[in-house]
Amino acid sequence: MIATALNASASTVSRELKKHRILDEYSSFHSVTPTCSRIMKAPWICNGCPRFSACRKRKYRYIPAQAHSTYESTLHLSREKIRTGEKGLRFLDNLVTPLIRDQRQTVAHVFSTHGEQMGISRSTFYRYVNDNKLTIRNIDLPKRVRYPLSKKNIKRGDNTTIDNQSCRVGRDYTAFQEFIAQHPKANIAEMDSVIGKKGVGEKGASNSTIT
Repeated sequence: MIATALNASASTVSRELKKHRILDEYSSFHSVTPTCSRIMKAPWICNGCPRFSACRKRKYRYIPAQAHSTYESTLHLSREKIRTGEKGLRFLDNLVTPLIRDQRQTVAHVFSTHGEQMGISRSTFYRYVNDNKLTIRNIDLPKRVRYPLSKKNIKRGDNTTIDNQSCRVGRDYTAFQEFIAQHPKANIAEMDSVIGKKGVGEKGASNSTIT
């Protein structure tokens, strides 16, 4: 009936009652108190039992106000960003840096053994490293430096991508012709180079002129 009134499943109500029930210490008159079968299965609590006042067995109660307070406290702690402040970053740095830089542990191993202490996700950890918020750098992460920089991680104005043409301003062939017209006696050397990635079959040729 409770589940129907709350429009929730019976299993959800059962888990809630079992998780937030409270032991009534005042009912334990002896060191060894008999256990009632009512608290060994659903509904898990003594609320509503007609023999509640006269019963001398171990009792469990469910107090809605206290259960709701516990829920809000848990929700607050789960949403609290305990590793974003200066104190949290210092704690994280002191924990992670010796493991990765000195003991050469992998990020996966650190998260498997100290994930709960760190209190952040793996993507957040990598972002902290990229933003230089920790002592360790990407060079301290062996697998990190093996992967090429993805396009979404390239910031505007970064000349490491061919999509950004600002690096060519004043350095193309037209600018070179204007330069030699203004400096006809300049010493000029020409160099051919091949640009490509390791392990990639297709490579592009590049011609550079040094003055």
